[in-house]
Amino acid sequence: MNKLISMSVLCVFVIILYAQSPISGFVIINDGAVNNISAYENALNRNNLDKYRHIDQRAVMIFKSGVEVELLSATEVLELGLSVDMNVVNQSDEDRMKNKEFDLHSSGRILELVTPQAK
Repeated sequence: MNKLISMSVLCVFVIILYAQSPISGFVIINDGAVNNISAYENALNRNNLDKYRHIDQRAVMIFKSGVEVELLSATEVLELGLSVDMNVVNQSDEDRMKNKEFDLHSSGRILELVTPQAK
């Protein structure tokens, strides 16, 4: 009987925990050994990342700190019931993330770092 009660409590706890996990349009694939990965999660949830998305393929954001984030495709995000601004989604096969690096500013903004190109 105690096992049944314990399993019931565990199931309820798991359901509550799962229900509180927000659905997001990204997956952190490497935490870069940062101390506060939740700061990245919060920033990713607050910033509009649609201009970096592809229609049917995932894109990877690489942060200066070593954190790597896989952005779900626009199609996947829509299937999750989240909104996507299709006017800014990458409609071509061009990889907008190639050679780009990002940084998390102390304000919670995601900064796209710019590397000057020699002429």
